[in-house]
Amino acid sequence: MIEYKLDDLGWEGFEKLVQALLKAKLGLGIEAWGGSGDWGRDAFFNGELNYPTQKPRQGGFVFQSKFVESANAAGAKPDKLILAAVRKECLRIKKNMTLPGQWDESPTCYTLFTNVVLKPKTRKKINELIKKELPTTEVSTQDGGDVCAWLRLCPEIAQSLDPLSVIVKEIQDKVGLGHKKEIRAKINLAQTLVRQEKRSEGLRELEAALALAQAAKLLEEEIEVLLALCLLSSSRHGIGNRRGYLDQAEQKIEEIKDDSVRMLYFRAKAAACSEDHNLQEAENALWLAVKCCENAEGANTSEKENLLTQACVVRSELIINLCKQDRHNEAAELVAACDAYARDHTDDEDGELMDAAMSAGIFWALKTGNEENAIRRIHELEATAQTGHQAGRIAGQLSNMANNSSRMEFHKVALVAAEASVRLGEKAGDKDGFLVGALYTVAVVTFQSGDHATAKRTAEALLDACKDPKDVVIKQAANHLLAEISRRVGNAEIAVELALKALASASSRPEEVAFTKQAVARALSDNGQTEEALAHAIQAYELMKASGVPAHALADVLLQIVSYSSALGLSAETSEALDAISLLKPDPYYEVKAQESITKTQKTAPKLAEMNTTLRGRIIEASASDWENDVNQPPETTSLADANATVMKSLFAFWDAVPSIYPESAAVAYDFWGRGNFVRILRNAQAIRSALNITIEVRTLEDLKQAIRLWTLYADLLLVIWKGLTRNGSGLDALPECDEMFSGPGGAGYILGSPVNDESGRRIWLCLTHASILPVDVISFLMSEARQLLASGRLVVVPATGVGCVHPGHGPLEQLLTESANAFPGLRGSGQANELPIGLIPYSPDTPFELLADIAQAQQNNLRKLRLLLMQRTCEFGPKEAGIIANKKLALEIDDALQNLAGQQSTIARKSGISLAKEPLNGNFCRFHRDGSRLLPISALSSSKFAPLLTMQNFGYKWRIGSPDSQPQGRYEPSEKSVIGPWLALPTERWSILAVRAKK
Repeated sequence: MIEYKLDDLGWEGFEKLVQALLKAKLGLGIEAWGGSGDWGRDAFFNGELNYPTQKPRQGGFVFQSKFVESANAAGAKPDKLILAAVRKECLRIKKNMTLPGQWDESPTCYTLFTNVVLKPKTRKKINELIKKELPTTEVSTQDGGDVCAWLRLCPEIAQSLDPLSVIVKEIQDKVGLGHKKEIRAKINLAQTLVRQEKRSEGLRELEAALALAQAAKLLEEEIEVLLALCLLSSSRHGIGNRRGYLDQAEQKIEEIKDDSVRMLYFRAKAAACSEDHNLQEAENALWLAVKCCENAEGANTSEKENLLTQACVVRSELIINLCKQDRHNEAAELVAACDAYARDHTDDEDGELMDAAMSAGIFWALKTGNEENAIRRIHELEATAQTGHQAGRIAGQLSNMANNSSRMEFHKVALVAAEASVRLGEKAGDKDGFLVGALYTVAVVTFQSGDHATAKRTAEALLDACKDPKDVVIKQAANHLLAEISRRVGNAEIAVELALKALASASSRPEEVAFTKQAVARALSDNGQTEEALAHAIQAYELMKASGVPAHALADVLLQIVSYSSALGLSAETSEALDAISLLKPDPYYEVKAQESITKTQKTAPKLAEMNTTLRGRIIEASASDWENDVNQPPETTSLADANATVMKSLFAFWDAVPSIYPESAAVAYDFWGRGNFVRILRNAQAIRSALNITIEVRTLEDLKQAIRLWTLYADLLLVIWKGLTRNGSGLDALPECDEMFSGPGGAGYILGSPVNDESGRRIWLCLTHASILPVDVISFLMSEARQLLASGRLVVVPATGVGCVHPGHGPLEQLLTESANAFPGLRGSGQANELPIGLIPYSPDTPFELLADIAQAQQNNLRKLRLLLMQRTCEFGPKEAGIIANKKLALEIDDALQNLAGQQSTIARKSGISLAKEPLNGNFCRFHRDGSRLLPISALSSSKFAPLLTMQNFGYKWRIGSPDSQPQGRYEPSEKSVIGPWLALPTERWSILAVRAKK
């Protein structure tokens, strides 16, 4: 037991005591530094001093004090704490020796004062640690016993520690203790409020605690509250001022010796660095926080438990930091330590310790690709919820985890987390209407996993569950989801209806309306209503600008505007959107991915605009009359079928030369032929204006067959746009040799090498190209069953990417191609009263395709009459009003023609033993325009209710052929490897030959 109660002084009192003793014994010239920014000098003198002996000595003298709480209490073991403090001081010495303007040279003498009564080996170790950093300096240590000896030599100072002073100090401590208790109560209340998701209220309690600490001049409490405010703040959520609180704490942190507070400082600094996306600096701060926690062994029981708990929290934060840097292997040891402690302390911090450890472990498991590990941890985390409050908190965490896992494309994990969230929501009693949100998350992650049918059922059930007025946001989100599901599976018209329903139920918040309009625009775009889509996208952008949404959200909607406006040929709108994109700057407090998306959009948008503009120009050029044509233009008296049959001859020359064992080469030959020859077909369609041409989109071979059965008898030309799977990318293939290969147009973009002989002795040309080639089964069908239809010039199938039709639905370029082919994209209405039934189109669902070609040839007169009547009917729609009743006489003539044709088909069907079917054809025909005009009948006054007949319900619209149970074939998305537009090559473009010679 030492004679003076040095422990009662506290670190600040002890520091001032040492300074007073030095001035009293060594002279008033001793400089009392201390406090913040003291460069490791509580006292300093430069000059001649009688120290450490009575003999004068010249040089620099540094005096530093280290205080250990309760170092001399009964049973105290302060040695490890003082050694840890000295090691930290040595780091400061090393730093001071390297930074300019601080310690210019090693001091002559360095003395460490401490209130700890040191053991000889501890004193020796302290001197060795300091001597290692200051090898030329004389080092000495003055422990608690030495300080008491100094006090005996300075009775005037010792008197300041008499009983009266102790009584005064006790009174001051009692007043301070009252403030401390009130501050601690506010800190605890703030923690409780945060756990209840009342962050703003928690922030207010902490601010009140801060004001109290500052008024009472309680430095340690002030800094602790500042750091708590920093950790609670979030720029992203608009709560608090993280950087401001941290800056205030940093100005005084050097005066704080308590490891718990310093640990909080490093955690707060790491949080601020993470928010600024400075992961390396955040990592450095977290490692320093861990070191603070490692001092737990020398602390009292309460402090020790707190530091060990905090160590687990810090390690969980380090795990996430390292995983974000893709250093998940380095995080493995931390995960093991975090797991072990959390599992032994599942009840600590109301279970939040386990939450933090498991959440970090799940993120680590996903980063390592170990889905089963992540799932086990999710179940373990779910099992820790013992109370309704814990269940609600963990349910929210798992819901967020489900969304994040889904974005990382771990859909199985996402679904497990979402379902666990629902179970915990039920356990929590759903006090805040959490369950509908959790069920929505289940629907979303199910949809993102690709299970559209289950997601649709879940979302539809969720609509029925949203009965409470507070569920209106979830109800709107469910409508959004249903619209997106319909859009993704190709049912764009339903997607439009649902998106508009979500828009009607949107709240008055501008940003909510904006995002809803953006979803409506996507649905309209997929439904071929591009101009309407553009209008909604522009309105969404204006609302977003006014609402202050993040830059990456603005980039997303601006990209939509660029896509729609450039496809419509609206250059002013395109330029304005591109300018706005170029000026966007990333939001510093959002994830790196969000920032990267802006950069990606800034690179992608100009290329997208250029592609759409180029494709529009090529389609228009292909059908214009001013391009050089080396093929004789067919006279008007020639039928379109005959003119196209001439173009088809070169194709069959290729196919006839292809050995049957090379079906892939037949597909390549079709693509080779189409480059240049397809434009000749467009040219024929433009020249012969009296023809009735129809365009149709298909996605499967069965759809192609049904489309042919329905339309081939009524169209002079059936132009089928293939939007199914294609073989994409560069590749080396073979083409058969034939005379047409060198004499006719075609093959643009192909490079031919030297020919070789196959097993039959036929010459095969090796070719290199970048193409999107039709599937072999489609080519086989065209070569066999549909051969006669192709040869007659009534049918042509083109790859969508080959003719620039890259829109998921029937977009502007599809519409433009339809016009260039002088075709009617028949428009089917949506059940409105003003629609006009044209009649029943008879067709045979099982007629052999060869017989269809024969019927078309045998019934040319009747079919031509029907075509003319249908075209005349189109022209009869009133120029002033859309949907007026057509001329009754014309309607009767159409019915007569159809009945006559149906009768003849019935006769043929009976003789051939085939079945018949009829398809109702309701609606108008109207044209699309190159100038991007609205998709409407002539001079219509209201928004269009029409969708293209040519896409039919099987391909995403309500028009249906086939069985009533036919399902949409899905959303069309060209591959990144797809080559765009080679079938729009003009006939003047030729193939090129690459001469290959063997090296001599």
